Amino acid sequence: MKIETTSVREIMNSNFRKVHPDTPIDEIYRLFSKEGCTDLIVIDDLDHFTGVIHELELLFSVSPGVGVRSRRKSSSVTHIIRSTATCAKELMTKVHITIPDNASVADAIIAMEKNRHPDLIVIDKNEIATGIVQVNDIIKFLLKNQII
Repeated sequence: MKIETTSVREIMNSNFRKVHPDTPIDEIYRLFSKEGCTDLIVIDDLDHFTGVIHELELLFSVSPGVGVRSRRKSSSVTHIIRSTATCAKELMTKVHITIPDNASVADAIIAMEKNRHPDLIVIDKNEIATGIVQVNDIIKFLLKNQII
């Protein structure tokens, strides 16, 4: 199999965590507390991709300015409780890198490299989120097909 002719559909994860824009914040915290949850894809009633919530965005929502790149330290519980977000649509990033489901693995690599982003939301022609492709999916494909 070649990266230029293999579709992202063949390597994407179609079993990804998704939430509705009105999903309450406490449910979002519960989902992120599960092992392996790094992103939540936000979809509307028709499964159209509307945004994404990353684990770091959730952290920044509870204490803006405190995080991986910040030198500021959180010293009290009040920082943890100061978010005003009540649901997914108030936390999500509306713009995320998407790729059509008929794109090749090579296209996915180029998009990740160009945008310096480790995952892509796969959408069909109706903008319905059908999967997610992460760097590890591509590496698995490359190893399995002895490309690297």
